[in-house]
Amino acid sequence: MRFSLLFALLTLTSLLLGCGGSKPKSKPSANPSPAAPAAAAKVSSAAQSDMLQQALVLLEDLDQFNAEVVQREVLQSLNRWLHNRKLDSDWKPDPLIETLPAEVRNVSRMENLATSYFRDPKYPNTFRGSDFDYIEGCVWAYSLSTYVREHAELPPELATWLKGNAKLTSNSQRDDLKTAYVLFDWTVRNIQPRTEASLFAPGTAREPWEALQIGYGDSVERARIFLNLARQQGLNAFALELADADGKKSANVVGVEIAGQVYLFDAAYGLPLTSGEGIAMLEEAKAGDGVAKAMSSSKYAYPYSAESFQNATALIDACSASLLQASSLLESQLTGKLRLKLAVEPSKQAETLKSAGMANVRLWEVPIVAEDGLRLRLREQSPSPTGEPPLAQQFYMERQLYDQSSPLAVARLLHLMGRFDNEIQRPGARKMYLFARSFDLQMQKLNFREQVMVLEQQGMRMPRDQEKQRFFVEAMIANAKTLKMIASYQLGQIALDSRQYPSAVDYFEVRTLEEFPQIPFAPQARYGLARANAALSLDKKLSAEEQADARNSAAELLTNIDDLASPQRRGNTLLAERLVPPEKPAEEAEPAEEEKPEAEKPMEAADEKPEETPAEEPSSADEKSE
Repeated sequence: MRFSLLFALLTLTSLLLGCGGSKPKSKPSANPSPAAPAAAAKVSSAAQSDMLQQALVLLEDLDQFNAEVVQREVLQSLNRWLHNRKLDSDWKPDPLIETLPAEVRNVSRMENLATSYFRDPKYPNTFRGSDFDYIEGCVWAYSLSTYVREHAELPPELATWLKGNAKLTSNSQRDDLKTAYVLFDWTVRNIQPRTEASLFAPGTAREPWEALQIGYGDSVERARIFLNLARQQGLNAFALELADADGKKSANVVGVEIAGQVYLFDAAYGLPLTSGEGIAMLEEAKAGDGVAKAMSSSKYAYPYSAESFQNATALIDACSASLLQASSLLESQLTGKLRLKLAVEPSKQAETLKSAGMANVRLWEVPIVAEDGLRLRLREQSPSPTGEPPLAQQFYMERQLYDQSSPLAVARLLHLMGRFDNEIQRPGARKMYLFARSFDLQMQKLNFREQVMVLEQQGMRMPRDQEKQRFFVEAMIANAKTLKMIASYQLGQIALDSRQYPSAVDYFEVRTLEEFPQIPFAPQARYGLARANAALSLDKKLSAEEQADARNSAAELLTNIDDLASPQRRGNTLLAERLVPPEKPAEEAEPAEEEKPEAEKPMEAADEKPEETPAEEPSSADEKSE
């Protein structure tokens, strides 16, 4: 992957400390004045509420404050609240923890789960690495999954199948499966699969919060993002450990248990499993080769057989932060806007999965190992064999983009919190991405004082010292191309998510791939462009020829030669063949080693019917100078 960021901008970290956010309240006095017991209890209760509310206000408005200030104040407020609230001395860690391998069970983060407050280990030149990351990631996952659940729609043929599914006997169950599908589809469209450094086992380089924020990760990290989104909506989601014909095990497939049935999705293929119609259940995958055939293209055989699913192990996703008594206590007090799912109860989840037919269930070690991924990356200071910057430098580059005050950082926060439209005196994600696109040209027309004013008007948190302001402005302008490049790509994603397909085509094709052909997100931009074209092929306003052209364009993009090394290549090939079935040869040739015949009744491509409303295009004022 190409990294075009300016590593020298890392010095901005020290300049921005203390900019924005409120100061922590002073700690309660160690020697309070005498008072009546009832009055003292009342004051104590009110003080506890204030401490908790201070943290929640910051979490609800992450875009309004400096990221490092928020991290510090949230942890301080929550830990003061826990100190006054008192942890339950009888609380015991979940018994399934004892089944973890000793080398995982005995890591420092797994110590004192019953008595520890939220932890804040220190790493060089970053405030990341604390339990705040997990809490913030849950805020994003809850806000985003709620928005997707309320606004996304099923493809017409899948909606028809869902309505007639006899296994689901209530609207609530059907709504849960719809939610699982739209959250999985959002994850596939928005999180680019990539291969992480060989230092890491799959899924252990990054935690879900980080992969979600930066928009890429390996297939297991992608699966974990979906699991977290699903959990925040109350779904019983888990990963499956499956072995292929060679005995190689992986955890790319995820399951969602609904009404005693497990529905399957493949995060590596980017597709729900199917037997030819709808979403496949575990019992179907176990019963025969129908699912494997339907998931095989003419070029690639699906790696998992009926035997693979018969011997599958359910993996419960729980990091150490989710196993703390502190997380359980905090979750029990969240009754307002943020009803986060912070705590995981592995034993309880294991019982429901066993009842749904999962004979083998265990606590997954990957989430706990992944919590150590940051420390390992910061330790790697040598360039990679492929010529990429050292892992530590890559981390600081990513943090420079998303943890410092910039139009892109604010836009991404608003994006993850589902705030796309402008509110009173508060821009939405669309406006901030558009501002990031036009940032360099707008700033070049202004003098320094005007530049500072514009940045402040757009919600940027500026240093108070004028020299620091000047350095900040110059650094922002120097990094403007990167901001514009990623903002263009994310505007395409928002248009695609909003079913504004012509706008998505414009952003992905013209403003991203043509303008920035070397963008690290090029494979995912091509995938988004393919999905937009596939959706347009269903538009009844188009002629039959135009619909066919759109389908062919989608299939060509899905099998683009530049994406031969894409981790999603097999799934994209299958999706392309569902859109444009390959012609059968006159005489059937002997299939290649990994080839299998095309599924008899492949499920239609998972694309939505275009909305009748016109696509939202950027205003002339926003894009005039580009």
